[in-house]
Formats: sequence, C-alpha cells, structure tokens
Amino acid sequence: MAEEFHFARTADRLQVSPGRVSQTITALERRNGGALIERSGRSVALTSVDREFYDELLPAYRQIQRAVGNASAACAGLSGVLRVGFTPHGPVTSSCGQRRRSTSVIRAAPSSSRK
Repeated sequence: MAEEFHFARTADRLQVSPGRVSQTITALERRNGGALIERSGRSVALTSVDREFYDELLPAYRQIQRAVGNASAACAGLSGVLRVGFTPHGPVTSSCGQRRRSTSVIRAAPSSSRK
C-alpha cells in the first residue's frame, strides 16, 4: 500500500483480494493502536506513522526478497561467480561454481575493489 496508494493495485501486486489487503491493514492498525493510512473516498494516503513504519521495514523486506531470489536460483542450479576483466586485447573471463543447466543468469554487481 505504501508504494501503490491503491487497494486493487496493491492486491494485484500481492496476488490477494482487495478485501484481504483491507483486512490486513485493519489488523495492523489494531495491533499498532492507530491508523496507518488515511482513507478518504477513493484516495488513500500514508500517515506519518505508516511512512516511518514503511521506512523501517523496507531494508528487511528487500533482504528477504534477495534471500528468496538467491534460494530460488540455487535450487535451479544457477549459482556461482563470473568475473569479467578487460584488457587491450578484449575481455577475459573466469568463472567459479558449477552450472548444471544450459541457461545462465548473470547478475551484475559493483566490484568491491578497483585495481
């Protein structure tokens, strides 16, 4: 809800019904003892409490998403490291890990050091 500001779009994103989104928000509001969103007609806005709640939870949520993605990739046999360096004569590659399938997924990440 904090990213969509719309019950139906939030429900689509979470693959649940809009009613389930509303019930979950209501349960969180009861648990926290106050409103998390301001409902007015067809518009929805975050309260300052909800904005802070969202900001505090976002790093943990993103870490959970990464962990699930990493586990899925490992189960599919897509793991390891591919290092690519460039020389005046073209790219040089070195791979670590095993590839059990004919398809590879490459995830770009910044280098931890520059030499």
